[in-house]
Amino acid sequence: MKLKRQLLVASLFMLALPWAGCQYVKETESALRAGQLQALEATGQAVVALLAQQDWQLDTPTYQHESTVLESDAEPVKKQTEHPSLFAPERPWRIIMDGYPDEWQSMPVRRLQHDDFAANLRLFTRKDRLYMLLEVEDRQRLYFDPTRGTANNGDHLVIRNGHGRDYLLAASAPGEMIARYQQGNRTRYQREIAGYWLDTSKGYNIELSMPLSLVNGRLGLYLVNASPLASEQQHLSHYEFSAQSLPPRLITTDNRLTQALELFTHAGLEMRVVDNQGWQRATAGEIDLSGYQASGSAPSHGALRALYRAILQRPPMPPKNESSLFGQWQTSDLSQAQDGHITKGWYQQSNQQDRSLLSVALPIPSPKGVTAGVLVLEQSSESYLSLTDRAFGRLFLASSLALLIGASGLFGYASWLSWRIRKLNQATQQVFDSNGQFNGDSKTRAFQISRANDEIGDLSRSYGELLERVQQYTDYLQTLSRKLSHELRTPLAVVHSSLDNLTLQADERATKSTDESDRQMYQLRAKEGANRLSHLLTAMSEASRLEESISHGDAEMEKLDLAIMFTELTAAYNDIYQNHKINLQTDNPPLVALISPELIVQMMDKIVDNAVGFAPIESEILITLQRTEKSILICVENKGPLLPKKMQHQLFDNMVSMRDKKAADDSTHLGLGLHIVRLIVEHHQGKANAENLSDNSGVRFAISLPH
Repeated sequence: MKLKRQLLVASLFMLALPWAGCQYVKETESALRAGQLQALEATGQAVVALLAQQDWQLDTPTYQHESTVLESDAEPVKKQTEHPSLFAPERPWRIIMDGYPDEWQSMPVRRLQHDDFAANLRLFTRKDRLYMLLEVEDRQRLYFDPTRGTANNGDHLVIRNGHGRDYLLAASAPGEMIARYQQGNRTRYQREIAGYWLDTSKGYNIELSMPLSLVNGRLGLYLVNASPLASEQQHLSHYEFSAQSLPPRLITTDNRLTQALELFTHAGLEMRVVDNQGWQRATAGEIDLSGYQASGSAPSHGALRALYRAILQRPPMPPKNESSLFGQWQTSDLSQAQDGHITKGWYQQSNQQDRSLLSVALPIPSPKGVTAGVLVLEQSSESYLSLTDRAFGRLFLASSLALLIGASGLFGYASWLSWRIRKLNQATQQVFDSNGQFNGDSKTRAFQISRANDEIGDLSRSYGELLERVQQYTDYLQTLSRKLSHELRTPLAVVHSSLDNLTLQADERATKSTDESDRQMYQLRAKEGANRLSHLLTAMSEASRLEESISHGDAEMEKLDLAIMFTELTAAYNDIYQNHKINLQTDNPPLVALISPELIVQMMDKIVDNAVGFAPIESEILITLQRTEKSILICVENKGPLLPKKMQHQLFDNMVSMRDKKAADDSTHLGLGLHIVRLIVEHHQGKANAENLSDNSGVRFAISLPH
């Protein structure tokens, strides 16, 4: 895989940036959840503190004792049996009294049925009036006949209020209806009750309105399906209707309590107050199920919104138990709140699977010290998700931009690195021709070394040094044949000429003119030539034999005092090299080290021989021994030509020599001596170094051996 592709794949790790951002958004969302819960609870406690200052009489009907009809006008009610209450929620809209149910579709329905006689009941309040719609299913309608003596002939509706007064509504034809009631022996009209009869395909509808003060907190409905035969009449009611029965309670909204709640409501928050039986007595605000947007914020894009919801995916929440359709709430939260405990939690909205609902229920204390009711506050998760939507949108765009910039930067950087590596590759290939030989001479085949201070620059410089060493080694190999030819031709010529002279002498022996001394001289010269050939072959194989000996562990190691050993070696070197002065300087003995004596002697022979070969006649060669903290330092200094800078680190390599001609003693020099020195030093785990003297008068070889 190309470097650009590798770095492009590596840039995928930058996806950790948006992942970390998403984790941060998750933590932020959790903090906002906790903050919203605390804020909602604090709001609820403030409302409860306000409500607790007054007695809202949540256990009594709202409009009791406010009727315009006196209690004495009605017959006494003797039976006080409680029946299921009716609930009429508060609604702000006005309706037209025409009998059509179009405006009632959103209202809860209570089903009344007895055999095949049935009706749907809907109720709501607006300001101080009660509105009612009865959708009666009747196969045979029978209108009221005013010519008949009885007032309750035909299909009709009886409404009983909290005083036990019955109002009868009947219609002689579709249209407006007037309520009548009996006062003593007289029939009176109650024109505050407005009604309308509308025939339908299934029967008829009765739509009416009446003052809440006339209801007086209780409402009973008794529907009569008349028939020509009295035995076939059908009756329908939502409670056990009798002459002395007390109608059920009518639960309505307390406007004063609603106004008190509206002081604390805001967008997306719904509050309601329920009594101890679960009936809703006041409500304010509304949960925004269509999506809440904070003030001044723009809606987030649908795709980002869906992505955000997917990132914030949480374990399923319990569904929120909805109240019954008739205004009575029965939930575990309410039960605990009615017992005096604050309950709060997150729930799943029934009609919005991707949204959650925060609900807090707080008990409302009464002046008597008991729980009078419960305050319920509900808020959708949209109220804070709209804020995190904006934050996530910005984070997503910033992360995407950063990812794009990072990937582009890495791709550009990879292209630049690839260009540098290709350039280095091309420069390396141009040094050699197709046969692996160097192109051009030593001046034209120079390798362009990079000056960059990075790894590629280091690699370029390493390549340059490697190519230089290969070049020097190649040059040495190219001159090796000439050196060997020169070294081998001379002793062979000596041997050949000596043999020719001996042959010639053998022919002249017959004439007895040959001198015996000449014959011996020719034999000696032939022997010297053969010895020189043997020495040459020995020098060529010495390094290989030494390396093999070291690898097989043939050299025995022992602890010796180098001061004593080098004193003896210095005396021997002065006897061998009488044209030079070889001196020794040592620190205070002993200088003990673990060495192989044979190898150390061989090493010193090579170093001293090399120093003698370059030092002028009658010059001094100084050998020093010094003890350091971790090693013993052996130095050999000689006057003479300096080392080229490029050769200082290559002098100990194999087949590297600075001599182009024979030495004065006709010995061979194939560049193996100092290589043998390096092998011996490395075997002793030491270091070898060659450098020019500080005054540029000569060269110093330094050997460091651990002690």
